[in-house]
Amino acid sequence: MVNASLADVLTEFEGIPDSEIVAALPKEATELLGAISLPAVLKVIETYGGRRVRLPRKGLRRHPLAKVLGHETLERLAVHVGSGCINVPKGAALMRMRRDHAIEELRRAGTTIGELASRYRLTEREIYNILARYGKRGLTTSVRA
Repeated sequence: MVNASLADVLTEFEGIPDSEIVAALPKEATELLGAISLPAVLKVIETYGGRRVRLPRKGLRRHPLAKVLGHETLERLAVHVGSGCINVPKGAALMRMRRDHAIEELRRAGTTIGELASRYRLTEREIYNILARYGKRGLTTSVRA
């Protein structure tokens, strides 16, 4: 189960080079890379982003984070940061990167600008701007194709 959820996180960032993902990580998250893998860091941000997570000195196996990361990974993290609190950043830039990449992929697969705007609750202009940043320009401004 743990491996599947970490694999799911990787799938969401598929096609984005690791170097770009790491560059978009907040400083607090890059510090975690010394102890745990990039997929594990992404899963921590996805699950606890914007919150403080307390790591106890004892009882790590019962900690909710153990279900997210697995016991071994959580133990490595605890050794790296010690007991106390971890401030998990929201990773807003990272989440925008994931969204923008998904928009670009869906557009390439034929999803209309209007459908993308509806799905992501953005304006069509915002969708065009995202696609322009990816070097892609939408082929239709039609709300429905």
